Amino acid sequence: MEKENKSNESIKNVTIGIIGVIALVITTVGITYAVWTSNASQVTQNAITVGCVNVTLADESDDITISEAYPISDGQGKQLKPYKFTVKNNCKFSATYKVTLEKLSGSNLDPKYVKVLLSNQGEATTNLEAKALITSNYPSSEPYVTAGATAGFQLLTNQTLEASATKAYDLRLWLDTSAPSSIGNQVFNSKIVVKAVPTNQK
Repeated sequence: MEKENKSNESIKNVTIGIIGVIALVITTVGITYAVWTSNASQVTQNAITVGCVNVTLADESDDITISEAYPISDGQGKQLKPYKFTVKNNCKFSATYKVTLEKLSGSNLDPKYVKVLLSNQGEATTNLEAKALITSNYPSSEPYVTAGATAGFQLLTNQTLEASATKAYDLRLWLDTSAPSSIGNQVFNSKIVVKAVPTNQK
């Protein structure tokens, strides 16, 4: 009878021990899961909520319109009236941005015949180099937000704009002297687009 009682007591101890182990495992898993989800949630909030990205593009002049254009030299192109625009960072954090020129649908002029000069607003252009609108000069980029855009060319990349800062530019476009006479009546329409991300996500 005494052996039977000891046997029953052993079974109870083993059973309690197993339950204790299971409870410990469940508790450990529960705590680990809670900590993991808390960390994951915090990362998401930092990336989405804290990471303010609000960069605006303001026009300061009329769009560039060249009617019945003919090829001109770079010296003449640099003297053209520029399209002026300003990029502004509306957040309290620095941003990294790029400026692209997007070719719009309806354009049938080969971009390689278009010369581009983007400079800081008011900067003397005499010693600046104008380049043809080809991917070896301006890397290609998928159109961002412009409806009907068919191609993008990155005029500037990895530019930093501090909190609440602004940056003003002058853009000049003209028909290069390499353009053949066969391009008569062809058109090139484009728009400037700015894409920005928080500086630590560039």
